[in-house]
Amino acid sequence: MPSSFIDRDFDNEEWNECKEPPVGKYIIGLALHIAGQGDTIEDLSRMKRWKFLKGHKWNVNEGRMPPEEPLYVARLTMALFGSLTCLLIYWIGRILWGVKAGIIASLLLAYNPLMLLCSKRAMTDAPLLFFMATTILLILYFYRFLLQQKYLRTVVFAFLIGITCGLATGTKLNGGLTGLIFICFCVLSPDYNIYIT
Repeated sequence: MPSSFIDRDFDNEEWNECKEPPVGKYIIGLALHIAGQGDTIEDLSRMKRWKFLKGHKWNVNEGRMPPEEPLYVARLTMALFGSLTCLLIYWIGRILWGVKAGIIASLLLAYNPLMLLCSKRAMTDAPLLFFMATTILLILYFYRFLLQQKYLRTVVFAFLIGITCGLATGTKLNGGLTGLIFICFCVLSPDYNIYIT
C-alpha cells in the first residue's frame, strides 16, 4: 500500500484490502525513509503480523520478526512519541492545576508499565496517545479563547482539534474517542463555566 498511496494509485487493489487506519504505518514509513531504510518498507509491509499471544521464539520461527535495523528505527520513533506524550501530559496538568500537578502527571505516565511497553514496541499505540493528548490540550486552549471571547482563535483551535482527532482516529479507530470527548464537552458545558488558568 505505501507505493500505491504515494503514487495516488487509488484503483490499486491494496486500497480495498486495507482494513485498518494507515496513519501509524505512514509514521513508521516516514521514520524509515528519513533513517535511510526506505527500501525495506515494501518488504516489511508483506511480513506476517507479530502474534503477541505466542512466544518470541514462535514468532521468529514463523518469519514474523522484522530485520534489526528497521525495527530499531521503528522502536526509536515510538519512544520519541512516548516522550512527547509525557511532555503534553505535563503541559495539560500545568494548565489545569499548576506546575507540580503537571510534573506528577507526566512522571506517573512515564513510569506506567503499559506506557513503557507501548513506547518500546514497534506498535502505533504511542502515536495514538500522542494525538489524543494533543487533542485534549487543544480543547483546553479552545475553551480558554472561547471564555475570553476571542472567536477567531476559537475557530482556529476547533479546526486543529478536528485535524488531531482525524490523526488519532487514522492511527487507531479508538482515537475517535477524543472527538467524542470534545462533543460531550461542548454539549455538557453550554454555559462555559470552566476555569482554565
